[in-house]
Amino acid sequence: AKNRTSIVVATGKNKLNCLDINTGNQIWKIDVGFKIYSLNSKNDIVYVGGNRNICAIKAKNGKIIWRNKRIKGRVKATPLINKKTCYCATSVLYKKNKGRLYAIKNGKILWKYEIKGSIDSSPVLNKKHILYVTCQKGWLYAIRKGKLLWKYDLRGKGKRIRISSPIIVGDILFVASNKLYTFLNN
Repeated sequence: AKNRTSIVVATGKNKLNCLDINTGNQIWKIDVGFKIYSLNSKNDIVYVGGNRNICAIKAKNGKIIWRNKRIKGRVKATPLINKKTCYCATSVLYKKNKGRLYAIKNGKILWKYEIKGSIDSSPVLNKKHILYVTCQKGWLYAIRKGKLLWKYDLRGKGKRIRISSPIIVGDILFVASNKLYTFLNN
């Protein structure tokens, strides 16, 4: 982005450092109190996903704006930010192998949706506010406001495969696995 003078990096298990991009000098440092797996930023707010937590931090000074400790699982995938809503996906591997998709605004959970399969992919949102996400069990999900619209089996003949995060280009939704899948996004 234009006129940016700093970068935020995760260091250690639960620390964030904001560095001046020209000098490398530290501007601020914060211990978020949980293991960090993912970061994203929008409008000078840094969103930090981790083990059973997600929080929003002011990029200017490192102050926590909000934190939610009621997340089940690890927020490994990059959170998606749309306006002031943060969409994040989790993986809960232990014996359950489930994932959850959350919509969070100002630290409050607006809705959540549970998926049978850990989610390591980043969600994507279309213009009609339909959220698309893939899971490790090989499914593509289309969800709006916490309700399943449809799901599609990407595994083929029962194969267990790795699937990419979905992306939207124009009116087409793309997902890659052992094949490239395209869906009309309207």
